[in-house]
This record gives sequence, structure tokens and C-alpha cells, in this order.
Amino acid sequence: VCSHYGEIDGIVNDHKGFNYTNFGTIAHAYMEAVINNTENECPYSSKDIIGLDGSKKDLEIIESVCEKMKTAFKASELGKAAMEAGWHKAEYTFRSRVAGKIISGSIDLVFENQDGTFTIVDYKTNQKIEPEIYYNQLACYRQAVSQMMNVSCDKIKCCLYYLRFNEIRDITEQCGKVDLEKAVNSIFE
Repeated sequence: VCSHYGEIDGIVNDHKGFNYTNFGTIAHAYMEAVINNTENECPYSSKDIIGLDGSKKDLEIIESVCEKMKTAFKASELGKAAMEAGWHKAEYTFRSRVAGKIISGSIDLVFENQDGTFTIVDYKTNQKIEPEIYYNQLACYRQAVSQMMNVSCDKIKCCLYYLRFNEIRDITEQCGKVDLEKAVNSIFE
């Protein structure tokens, strides 16, 4: 577990205009910079930090934590595979038809493995590891990648990467059991 997460929690508690969503956006921007090879640029926008009320100390803590998470991801099995991939996309937007409805979203990371299979990665900054709450989400992503890349779903791996814990959870099997039509219809009821 990242040793500075107590400090992040404190920053969120100290600033009414800065919350975990803001932190998640910044953390995701750091991961996107790794994939897009733009690490030398500031990955986040000024609107992401406006709620810090100009606190340089708190911004430095956030940047330090994000740097540590970025470094850990790059050294992870998943990070190395993504960096070695010939084709990869960060923040990959999609539209997919499921159960007669159009689902749209943005996949944090998808890449093609050397064997022609694909891996979907969804970054999580959650305080707890609860992969079961993301089965439907990644099953939708899997369906979208299948349609866009014209490959069967069984050639697409689904992973959660918990940034706080530097932990990978492969939820491919669980995503394969999701009844997407039922899941999508329940959202629109």
C-alpha cells in the first residue's frame, strides 16, 4: 500500500473543493502519460487542482504519490506488457451496441499482446479492493473491444489495476459470466 495515502485522505478532508474524484483524475492522467510517453509534461490540467486552493504543499504530496504509483505500474507485469505492446491506447473512447442500446465510455488502457490477444486495464484508486463491483463495467469494455477490433471476447483479458495497492486483479473469467443484455437493461429500467 502506498505509504502516503493517509496524506491524500487528509488533503481530501482539508479541502472542500478537492475530492477523491479529483485525485483519481490526476492519478489516471499520470498513468496515461506513461502509456503515451509524455511523462516529461505535466499530465493534469489546472482545473484538476483548483480545489486545493493554491496549496503547493498538498500539490507536492499528490504529485509525489502519483509518481510512486506511476513507477510501480511501469515495473508491474501489466505495465511492462503495455509498454512492450505494438498497439496500445490510453483513454480509448468507444461506442458499442448492447441489448439494442448504445453504450459509450472510455477505457483507461487497452493493448494488443504479442500473441494477437488484447488486454483491457482499468485503473482504480479505491480504498478497498472490491473487484466484483466492476464485472459489468469491464464486460461492457470487453464487448466494445471485441466489436472494434473484430476479435472474439475469449481473446480479451480484463484486468483491474489498484493503484493504491500496486495490485492486479484479473477478472476475465467473471466478466465472461456477465449477462450483458440483462446488465444493460437493468441500467435503463
